[in-house]
Amino acid sequence: KNTEGKEIARASTIKEFEGLIRKVDDSTIMYHAVRDDFSHWLMARSEIQLAKVLLPKKHDEFQTAKDIREFLLRTIQQYKDEKTHGNIVSIDKIHWDIEGNIISLSNGSFGGKGRGLSFANSLFYQYSLENKYKDMKLKIPKTAVIGIKEFEEFVSKIDFDLNNVPCYDDIKNQFLNTDFNISLDVKLAKLLSYFDKPLAVRSSGSFEDSISQPFSGIFETYIIPNNNKDNAVRLKQLQQAIKLVYASVFSNKSKNYAKALDLRIGEEKMAVVIQELVGFEKDGLFFPHLSGVAQSYNFYPFANMKAEDGYAVTAFGLGLYVVNGENAFRFSPKNPHINALSLEDQVKYTQHYFYALDMTKNDFNLLEGSMATIKKVEISDFGSDSILTHCVSKYDFNNRMLYPGISKNGQIVVNFASILKNEYLPLSKALTFLLKIFEKSFGSPIEIEFAVDITEPSTFYLLQVKPLFKAINNYTIDIDSIDKNKCILFSEKMMGNGVLDDLNHIVFVKPGAFDKTNTEKMAMELEAINDEMIKKEFKYILIGPGRWGTKDRFLGVPVSWPQISNAKVIIETDLEGFPLDASYGSHFFHNLTTLNVAYFSVVKEDDSYINFGFDYAGQND
Repeated sequence: KNTEGKEIARASTIKEFEGLIRKVDDSTIMYHAVRDDFSHWLMARSEIQLAKVLLPKKHDEFQTAKDIREFLLRTIQQYKDEKTHGNIVSIDKIHWDIEGNIISLSNGSFGGKGRGLSFANSLFYQYSLENKYKDMKLKIPKTAVIGIKEFEEFVSKIDFDLNNVPCYDDIKNQFLNTDFNISLDVKLAKLLSYFDKPLAVRSSGSFEDSISQPFSGIFETYIIPNNNKDNAVRLKQLQQAIKLVYASVFSNKSKNYAKALDLRIGEEKMAVVIQELVGFEKDGLFFPHLSGVAQSYNFYPFANMKAEDGYAVTAFGLGLYVVNGENAFRFSPKNPHINALSLEDQVKYTQHYFYALDMTKNDFNLLEGSMATIKKVEISDFGSDSILTHCVSKYDFNNRMLYPGISKNGQIVVNFASILKNEYLPLSKALTFLLKIFEKSFGSPIEIEFAVDITEPSTFYLLQVKPLFKAINNYTIDIDSIDKNKCILFSEKMMGNGVLDDLNHIVFVKPGAFDKTNTEKMAMELEAINDEMIKKEFKYILIGPGRWGTKDRFLGVPVSWPQISNAKVIIETDLEGFPLDASYGSHFFHNLTTLNVAYFSVVKEDDSYINFGFDYAGQND
C-alpha cells in the first residue's frame, strides 16, 4: 500500500513479493517497515525461518528506506541460497522460486524419465555441480511431473474396451474431450505462474527407458510456445498436450511395440514430465545453440579411443534433430580433437537445417501431430548471424581448410569447433564428468540428453538420464577356424554379444535394384513384412544400405522401430552414394541395445562383406 493505505500492488508468492520490493517507491517500503508488515506477511505464509530473521529488525535501525530495501533483498537472497534444493516437492507446498526442485503435481510413480531426472537432480545438489566450471553452469531445467495415478484415473473415464481399441484418431479426440480432475487443473494453472518459458511436455511411461522392457521414443512429446496473452488459453494448450501424450499409449506404434514385447495393450502406465524448454528467442523462433545425446559406452570406438570413453552426438537447434537420427555431429568427449569423419565427409554430410519452436503460433492444433508447433529452418538463413559463431566453421574449398567461426567465406559446416577444439566452453569436460558420475551412480552404462544455451551466462542443461544396457556375457570364438566361403556375412565391426538360435529368415534391400528416392516406400514394404513375421512368430536378419532408423530418407530407409520390431540382427551396409555412418539416434539405438538386437556394419574398406550370391543348396537349415 502507499502512505495513504491504498493498495498499489499484490503479491501471492514470495517470488512476486521479492519482485515488488524491487519496484515500489521508498515511501511504500517505509510505510510497511514501520508496521512490521514484511515479517507478518511471511509468517502468514509459513515462511517462519525468514520471518524470524526480519521481525527483530526495526525501521529506525536503518538510515534510509533504500537501506531497508537492500537489507530485505539481501536477506531473501541469503535465504534462497540456504534453502534446500534437489528434492521432490509438491506444488501445494511451493511459495518460492521452484528452481532446484522437481515439482510433483500428483501421486504415483514418476515413470522412466521422471525417475531419472529426480535422481539426477538430487546428485546435482548433493555434489554442488552448478558452479563446477567457471565458464559454464550445469543445471536441470525447471521440471514438474504428473504421477501415474492421474493417468489411471483419467483413462478410467474413457469409454472404450482396451482389448478392442478404436482407431488412434478416435482415441485422441476422446482424450481431448475428457476432463482432468479439478485438482490437477488448479495445480497446472499454478504451475504456469512459475513456468513462463516455452514448455516441452514429455512422456514418462512405467516401462519407458527401462533396461528390460524399453519403450524409448515410442510415445509422443509436444512442445508448446506457452506465450498466449490469455492465461486460460495457455492452460488449455498445456492440458491438450498432456492428454495427447496420454493418448499415445494407444497409438499404432505403441500397440505394435507392445506386441513385440509380448505385453497387453494398456499395460503401460503414463506419467508426464513438463519442462521449460532450453534456448533463446530469435526472429520468432526458440531453440538452443546446441543439443544432443551422450553415452558412457561407445560401441564404435576408433583410432586410440576406448569403448569406456563414451560418445556424443550433437546438433544446432532442438534435439529433435538428433533423436531422429539425422545428420548430426559426432565426437568422443574424452577425445574431442579426433574427427570421426574425413574432411570431405564433414563438409558433405554436415547439418544443413535445424528444428526450432515457432513462437508466432499462439493458436495451434496439436491434433496435427507433435510437429504442429515446430519449424524446419535452413542454417544458411543465419549464415552471418553471431548466434552461429561458436557452433560452425567455414570451409575454404581452395585451401581445403576448415576455419572456426563465421568470419571467412565458404560453406557452413556445423562442427562446434570453437567449443570442442578451442575450448570456448568446457563441454567435453562436463560430458566426461557427468557420464562418469551417472554411470557410477546407476551401476550401469548410461545415456543422457542435454542442451546448451551459450547466451550469458552459458549454461549446460541436463534433460534426461537413462540406463544403457550392455551385454556382458563372454564367448570365445576361434576366427581362424571359420571357413569364410561358408559365411553369409563377415564384419569387423559389430555390436551385441550372444548366441541367437531362433533366426528363420533374411530380409534385405536388393543392392542392384536400390533407388534412394524410394526409401519411404521401402519402409512401408518392410512394415508389411514385419507384420507377417510377427503373425508367424519369425525372427529375421535385416540388411540394407545407409542408416536404419533415420528420419532423412536420403540417408537410409526411414523406418521407425515398430516397423522392424521382429528383426534380431540388423546390418547396415555402404553403397554408392550411401557412405555408412552408424545410426546413433538416441531412441533407435536405445531400443537396439536394450532389446539385445545384434548390429553389424559392413564397409568395404574394412574387408567386411555380404555374400548376396550365397548358394543355399545342400546347406543345413
